Amino acid sequence: MADSTPPKNHSASSITSMTKNPHAVLADMARHDPKRAKRIMTNRRSAMKTKQRKKMYVSALEYNLERLYCEAAALSARLNLWLFTAKDQRLIFFMFADSLDG
Repeated sequence: MADSTPPKNHSASSITSMTKNPHAVLADMARHDPKRAKRIMTNRRSAMKTKQRKKMYVSALEYNLERLYCEAAALSARLNLWLFTAKDQRLIFFMFADSLDG
């Protein structure tokens, strides 16, 4: 009588079916090839941690970007105020110098 269990090395079709029902395929794989199933689960955990770290990194970058936009706006306002004040001071100086000449 032929053995009805699938072969140890899983074909491409079983790996493709892993996307359809990954838990069932992984459970079946664990029975036949526990080392490979363990490696796949470790890889999945690692991928989840990597995605979480990436999400935190992107959040930190977005926060810093927003903070830098605010800082740039504040510095731009200070620069405009300084330029306006400097322009007024030059104007006052020239007006005062003209009054001394005249």
